[in-house]
Amino acid sequence: MDINCHTSRRYGNEVECCGTLWRPAKPYRGSAPAVVDLIAGQIPLASVDLTSAYPHIQAGRLIALGLIDGKRFAVAPEIPTIAESGVPGFGRASGFIGLFAPAGTPTPIVKQLSREVAAILATPNAQTTARTLTAAIAYQDDEAFARFLAGESVNWKQALSSLDLRQ
Repeated sequence: MDINCHTSRRYGNEVECCGTLWRPAKPYRGSAPAVVDLIAGQIPLASVDLTSAYPHIQAGRLIALGLIDGKRFAVAPEIPTIAESGVPGFGRASGFIGLFAPAGTPTPIVKQLSREVAAILATPNAQTTARTLTAAIAYQDDEAFARFLAGESVNWKQALSSLDLRQ
């Protein structure tokens, strides 16, 4: 039986890069079905998003073993990272949501959108909504986000090239 049931192959591959802590993933169509199966005892372990799991962690129906991110999360500071839990070097993976425009969008429009999004995300309503969803707003302007994506691309290319992914 697979003991690592993922909603995202990205995180499973990182585990394999750090050593064979878990077996290959059993894919799910999102975190919610995996959380339901965890609570029902159908699977013994899963890697799911905190938004789906945290209410069940708080209610005592699930136990959080660690966060995949490289640092603790302000909304759930009691949950250690996987690296803190004993898997050194783990923590390159971090979930993020980005806003993209089509290639060739004029720079002034990109800059205006970037400013407006920053202003919206700085509002108390956006901050409260993010906390309610166990999310954190870490806004980056268009140039910083482009550098972040370029770095992620390099990091994941290196991580994946070390795996034997032949069919």
